[in-house]
Amino acid sequence: MDWFSPKKTANESHIDSMELVEVKVESECASCKRMNCPCGADCQCGPFCRCVAKDLIEGVQAVTTLSEVFVGPHTAYEISIGGMTCVNCSSAVEVALRKLGERNDGAVKEYCVNLVMHSGQVVVEDGKGVDGNVIVDTVEAAGYDCKVNRSSAVEKGSGGGKDERDNYGTCRFKVLSGDVDDPQPVSAKEQDTLEEAVFDSVKKLDWVKNLTRMEDGPEYEVSFDKSRQNVGVRTLTKAVQSKLPSGYTAMPSPPSSPSSTDQSKVEMLKKRRAFLLSLIGTLPVFTITMILSRIHAAHELLMTPIAPAFPVESVILFVFATPVQFFSGWQFYRGTWASLKTRMYGMDVLICLGTTASYMYAVLMVILAASTGKKNMGSHFFETSAVLISFVLLGKYLQAVATRSTSKAIDKLCKLTPGTATLCVGKGGEDLEEWPKDMKDVDEVQIPSYAVQRGDFLKVIRGSAAPCDGSVVEGTCSMDESMVTGESLPVLKIVDGDVIGGTVAVEGTCYIKAENVGDDTALSQIVQLMVRAQGAKAPIQQFADDISAVFVPVVLCCFALTFSVWLLVTYTGAAPAKWYEDQGEFMFSFLFAIATLVIACPCALGLAAPTAVMVGTGVGAKNGILIKGGEGLEKLARVKAIVFDKTGTLTMGKPEVDAFVDLKEMGEDLLYYVGCAEKSSEHPLAVAVVRYCEEKLDGKRALFSPPDFKAITGKGVSCAVDGKAVMIGNRSFMATRGLQVDEAGPVEKRLVEMENEGQTAILVSVDDEICAIVGISDQLKPDSAQTIKRLQAMNVDCWMVTGDNKRTAEAIAKRVGLSEANIIAEALPAGKVIKVESLQSEGKAVAMVGDGINDSPALVQADVGIAIGAGTEIAIEAADMVLIRNAVSDAVVAIELSKAIFSRIKLNFVWALGYNSMGIPIAAGIFYPWWEVSLPPILAALAMALSSISVVLSSILLMWWKPKFRIAELGFEQ
Repeated sequence: MDWFSPKKTANESHIDSMELVEVKVESECASCKRMNCPCGADCQCGPFCRCVAKDLIEGVQAVTTLSEVFVGPHTAYEISIGGMTCVNCSSAVEVALRKLGERNDGAVKEYCVNLVMHSGQVVVEDGKGVDGNVIVDTVEAAGYDCKVNRSSAVEKGSGGGKDERDNYGTCRFKVLSGDVDDPQPVSAKEQDTLEEAVFDSVKKLDWVKNLTRMEDGPEYEVSFDKSRQNVGVRTLTKAVQSKLPSGYTAMPSPPSSPSSTDQSKVEMLKKRRAFLLSLIGTLPVFTITMILSRIHAAHELLMTPIAPAFPVESVILFVFATPVQFFSGWQFYRGTWASLKTRMYGMDVLICLGTTASYMYAVLMVILAASTGKKNMGSHFFETSAVLISFVLLGKYLQAVATRSTSKAIDKLCKLTPGTATLCVGKGGEDLEEWPKDMKDVDEVQIPSYAVQRGDFLKVIRGSAAPCDGSVVEGTCSMDESMVTGESLPVLKIVDGDVIGGTVAVEGTCYIKAENVGDDTALSQIVQLMVRAQGAKAPIQQFADDISAVFVPVVLCCFALTFSVWLLVTYTGAAPAKWYEDQGEFMFSFLFAIATLVIACPCALGLAAPTAVMVGTGVGAKNGILIKGGEGLEKLARVKAIVFDKTGTLTMGKPEVDAFVDLKEMGEDLLYYVGCAEKSSEHPLAVAVVRYCEEKLDGKRALFSPPDFKAITGKGVSCAVDGKAVMIGNRSFMATRGLQVDEAGPVEKRLVEMENEGQTAILVSVDDEICAIVGISDQLKPDSAQTIKRLQAMNVDCWMVTGDNKRTAEAIAKRVGLSEANIIAEALPAGKVIKVESLQSEGKAVAMVGDGINDSPALVQADVGIAIGAGTEIAIEAADMVLIRNAVSDAVVAIELSKAIFSRIKLNFVWALGYNSMGIPIAAGIFYPWWEVSLPPILAALAMALSSISVVLSSILLMWWKPKFRIAELGFEQ
């Protein structure tokens, strides 16, 4: 039994609604000058020629290959890592993986840990004792949760050069009970019985490298030679099905991906739960110490003694604070233990030390009061530890929410691939090895898109998305490639034209042969580019972690030294007995030590960056800038290069009629004929023309859709309007209708002028006579030129990188004030990433401003990504900042604001450490021999709180920040 649905779709005439015009593919395109461009030698696409699909696919794949040369068989493991909270955590995991390789004769060849996605990739050499289980044990030994999502074979020949990872692919299938319409899970005993049959069927396939049974059920993962045609998960399940006993079915399983393996969401929910649970104990503690203790009646009730100097208040505070300290705060103890093992000390160590010191001091004071009968307020230190833990957990949750928003961009990219594909098969249901000459020999079945194999023939109809990369074998269609090129104009696809997976057919129907499937598609490669770039980013909280790594050992030394010295001088009698006669030598020394620890613990250090970012975010929103978190602020403040996309960033992002030349002075009649002729077309150029005609007619004449409208994809339209034969299209379209443009005449001269200005020029004929020329272009934003001028005055190196052709790019660059040396035309998404990396290799902090899906990899590769608010949702999700008002001039305001925020963060670091640095000598008792005045731990905690208050107040002052580059100067309203 086949696993796919046997129900076949109606096989109607594949393109019976379109008039076909044979377009001969010549060696060089007349417009874009590319060899073997599908548009052909008579192409008149002008500056909007977008036949770059094949270049894009190859270019993206070139960027995503690994740099290291592997010799011999290797395995790549994709893992999920839980519990990472800061850069020190990801560094600790990398250190553990590096040491794993050192212990096993260099078995670990490559590793990368992605803090944002809570994931990693490890490439190991086979045969050296390191596999998925060893990797999991290593990461868990470092103090973090870990599991293997999938593995894939990697083999590198000694010749080097290309990464042979491309030769092997992975797929998954599962064995279930019953048939395809009602599959049921099988028991563990049945799984063991069926395993032999599965392995026996697969080992006979020479294109399969290895087969692994997954631990989480009756699912198998296969590594196979994906360079072979017509092999994959469908071929595999058919082979397995032939060996299974009756009553069982082999079915494909969806592969794991950044979208399905959403570790960031798990981390976010875990942190939210931890924060809410901590509030159960913290709120009562806070209420008692800060509110009820100041109400006389309630205070009297709370001070009711259970025993002498042992009031009810102490018991209640102990009961509520203890779960917060050891249950909610357990992750800090675990993180501290991991830090001690890796010797990479982060904020967890400081939080653990501060809260434990406060909690233990409270416990000791309660015990001391009960044993001596002398009252004290030490129990209020329970509030210090509980509130501190809850506040830190809240901060971690907010950080996880911000991180989650970044991974949503990848989720949305993954969802661009359709869930199903229409597979063309023979009349007997067999796969087609070559495209038949007669469509009567073809049937169609619906399959999941992840089951498409290289060499399959697929149908793409109007309104549907291509399930994979491929080449057209029959039919013509216009594909919307804006997701990868950023340009709004659809691209004509004819036989042998390359189709990019995930792009949508806006007009026509075609049949394609699958070339790149699964992880090899251009869309999947873009996802991998984003994951790579995200993994290389460091949050601004790294400042606090760096300071903590040095400060923690210093604090511990101060604590130990203070306690040891005072213990020595008291027990040896070097200190007068009156100093410690009421407390004893140990308690007297311990109070100095714990006061030192409390005041030295820089709790405000954790507030220095988040509070400044929080206030700065509100200020940015008032000025049209959405700041999504603290990432990128440091380098944006020191940015030395900024890369702009063209379409939708420096320009408006939609075609507009730039010139309408009425050659016969027909006036409103001509506008009416043109508007009606284009009314039925969905082409973006047609929409722009209709909009222009309606504006000029101003309601004087209503446009209608002619019933005999005919469209030739990528060429033009024809129809009858009020008895007039109207045709609109490019030169080649008019030529097929017998209307030739004189190469030396005024019409040709005007066409060339428009094209040199970066416009798309189309011709209009009425009753077989050329009557008008329409020039259409993407309009420049009114603030683009002055934005570039302002940035250049700030000594910022400005670049424009666009997928558009060189002629249009140069025209736009000239208008905004950029030199030809600072523009890169016909750039693919990978090319934009390469340019950003090139600038970064020069030591420059680079910002990227874009609006399209194709800009997403460059947005995350740049030190800071800035998205235009009117851009695609995926670009907005991928960026660090969003210009809400769609004004590119706000990029300047964003830079100025980031400088102000980062300066405030540095000032906050001074406040955070100032109290501690000045208070440590007093708390340690250095001046006690002269003044006989000590700093009690409760006052040390107050000083610690004052440092936090100072940091918050410092950040609040940012609310009065005003931009120097006023938007009003450019004609925008505030």
